[in-house]
Amino acid sequence: MPDLFAWFLLATFLNMASPDSAVHYDTSAASGSETKPVIVVHRGPALKSALRAFESKDYARAEESAYMVWKAYPHDTAGMIMLGAARIRQGKPERAIEVFQSYIDQHPLEAQGHFYLGLTYHLMNDRARASASYRTALLLNPDHIPARANLRQLDGQ
Repeated sequence: MPDLFAWFLLATFLNMASPDSAVHYDTSAASGSETKPVIVVHRGPALKSALRAFESKDYARAEESAYMVWKAYPHDTAGMIMLGAARIRQGKPERAIEVFQSYIDQHPLEAQGHFYLGLTYHLMNDRARASASYRTALLLNPDHIPARANLRQLDGQ
């Protein structure tokens, strides 16, 4: 099966913010003598950090950066895709399914979530669930070429 993760990740992250610091501690909200720093995650730089780690095959670091984005921006689809992909690369497909299912729960009409869930099932050799996910992606977006190609592969065409 062709490796579609890198292609999709690159397409997803092309127009992000400049590579400033991904995380900083904000102490401005602290009152009086008690300092309670808050971790602030900057989405664009954190995603770029995750993508760079992914490209250099440091999947643990990619997962860590993407997880920070997901926790700070729970509806961020790019963060979810990166987190799921990093988990798959580390041999944690069940954990990736949790992320992609969350994607679908939040964005049920977006084909990408169904595609990535299908891809995860495909990699786990769960042909029935992979096929169902790819078919859903194609119902939502008939022009989703990777879903169509992977479904054809499952069907042996």
